[in-house]
Amino acid sequence: MTILTPLRRAFSPCGAAVILGLLAAGCRSSREGGGAGPIRPGVADGWTGAARHARRAPLAMDRRVPPWTLAVQAYSFRQFSLLDAAARMADLGVAAVEMYPGQTLGGDLQGKVHHGMPADTREALLKALRQRGVLPVAYGVVNGSDEAEWTSIFEFAKAMGIGVVCCEPKREHLDIVAALCDRYEIRAAIHNHARPSAYWDPRTVLEAVQNRTPRLGACPDNGHWARSGLDGIEGLRLLGTRVHDIHLKDVDSPTLMGECVPLGAGFCDVARIVGELLGQGYSGLVTLEYESEPKDPVPGIRDCIAFLRECAARSDWELRLGLVAAASMSWEIADTWRNVVPGPEGRWQEPETKDDDTTGYTDTTDDAKGTVSAIGEGFPNEHYPNAFDNDTKTKWCIKKEAVWIEYRYPEDRREHIAAYSIATANDAPARDPRDWKLLGSNDGGKTWATVDERRDEKWGNRHQRRLFQAPNPGAYNLYRLDITKNHGADTCQLSEIELLAPPRVDPLLTPAEAEALFATADGNEGFRPLFARDLADAILDAGAWVWEDGELVARGGGDIWTRDTFGDFVLDLEFQCAPDSNSGVFLRCRSIEEWLHTAIEVQILQPDAPDKRHLCGAIFDCLAPVTNAVRQPGEWNRFTILARANRILVRLNGVFVLDMNLDRWTEAGRNPDGTPNKFQYAYRDMARTGHLGLQYHGQPIRFRNLRLRPLP
Repeated sequence: MTILTPLRRAFSPCGAAVILGLLAAGCRSSREGGGAGPIRPGVADGWTGAARHARRAPLAMDRRVPPWTLAVQAYSFRQFSLLDAAARMADLGVAAVEMYPGQTLGGDLQGKVHHGMPADTREALLKALRQRGVLPVAYGVVNGSDEAEWTSIFEFAKAMGIGVVCCEPKREHLDIVAALCDRYEIRAAIHNHARPSAYWDPRTVLEAVQNRTPRLGACPDNGHWARSGLDGIEGLRLLGTRVHDIHLKDVDSPTLMGECVPLGAGFCDVARIVGELLGQGYSGLVTLEYESEPKDPVPGIRDCIAFLRECAARSDWELRLGLVAAASMSWEIADTWRNVVPGPEGRWQEPETKDDDTTGYTDTTDDAKGTVSAIGEGFPNEHYPNAFDNDTKTKWCIKKEAVWIEYRYPEDRREHIAAYSIATANDAPARDPRDWKLLGSNDGGKTWATVDERRDEKWGNRHQRRLFQAPNPGAYNLYRLDITKNHGADTCQLSEIELLAPPRVDPLLTPAEAEALFATADGNEGFRPLFARDLADAILDAGAWVWEDGELVARGGGDIWTRDTFGDFVLDLEFQCAPDSNSGVFLRCRSIEEWLHTAIEVQILQPDAPDKRHLCGAIFDCLAPVTNAVRQPGEWNRFTILARANRILVRLNGVFVLDMNLDRWTEAGRNPDGTPNKFQYAYRDMARTGHLGLQYHGQPIRFRNLRLRPLP
């Protein structure tokens, strides 16, 4: 017997037992009789969406007719054509569909659903849908690239008789969309995906629609709210009358990996959501979106409709408490509690999944000198280079079930890969890789050797990095990850791939060993100026930095960066600062726009700080220098900074003050000794090649004798 989910998520065992006891004692309101009520021509009945011309009439309901229209999001049938999907919806008694762009039309019609389709195809599609007893009531999720495309979307909706455009517009397009809503008398509903998408937080949606036409509203997706850790009831109350459509679903866990299950069988408190909608007098669209089982979603959707019928038979207080059992579930106390073992707080705990430890390995793709290619580019902003950008918050996502992606080193370079890692993306676990091969080639891909092969691999979480050993390693110029199967979706995605060289024994250097390395910086051989005299090789705001008598002086207005990027190097410079000054030297910055989290900062500070990790010569917020060797304000100080692979060494005024092994920083926001830092990425994952920069922090700062020598 399946345990009823609302108890699993929301109630303690004692509280649940009291409620179940009341039900067992017969404390439940009696069901009221009544038919389904009148159905307007072509307009859906609230629970089933059945119109008068549907092929199968809806069953009579036990109790009440809600004031909204029930539809099905066609994405639930994404492995079917739209017309085939419409036939199956009609068989379920559903007469309203929300179309999405990209679905094959089906029947005798060529092409796919799109707002740019020819007028004759559009008219034929509308006729074919009507013949199947289904009407299009919404279109989305869809976005326009500019005002012209947004106008095309609304023209399409008007021609199809669609009342709601479901979208996620850019901020700069909100006024365009609002104006089109009034011009065409069509509602637009801002949809949310799970975090970290643009509108995951309902407060952001409310901010977008406030002070604009009431026709611009929201299409909350309660499943994505649950995946983002948000409460659906609170979201609906916040958005109130601005809700025009809701994508109604249930998920099996309140995490980004939560998969779709029939209504009432998951963690979304759907009965309470139904009660909230009824309490608000909501009269818009309720659109079922069943993401699971795309090869045959009919049984799951049928269970969802059955759950809504059960909701219709319940009293308001039962809905408010969520006391509606999903199909195959029971409220019998003995069955529910016979084998239940709750967690220490009376709740059932989610398993914790951690990344595999790749400490000691070197990602051979970090130097950005290789080239990436793939079977296809991917969706907008989700292109294949994202798989090698050292950022698990980006992803490569492409509408194919089997895919390949390659990394090619420069022609004269072959890498011996002992292991590799793959990280999942932010959502949709069905898109995760399941079966794949890692292949190597030295003839441009004419012949391949199998480095590793995996089958039936499972993932525990979103953004999870897993390490895989290579049982047949070799030194190859070209590697291909060939994914032959995912977990059931028609789309594949991943966030990151690392090709890992064998671990090296790399102990911290003794002072004598460090001095031997720094001795190479005392000569002039191989050095070049960090910045040209005209600053043509620098990135900065105009006038922010100037040369004065051989000194580079900050005049305000921001930092200064090299246009070139550097990996292993010796950087030698002098700096002078005023009392109570703060500045820094940035190393290997991957993104100047996100410098705080993608650059390593060697701190400049006058004179002292309570946190030793903020002293001059520290790696800011991560590692303190062994001593504070900075001179008095107004005196010149000399930094010599050596960066090689995972090591950062700092000499300040002739004193060796810091030796950092980046590979020891394995967690974002945390140092190896357990103290916190402010950074979003683990320092072992920081780019090993990037821009160099000098910080202007608001106080006077000068530099001179800035020179750099790349290391082989």
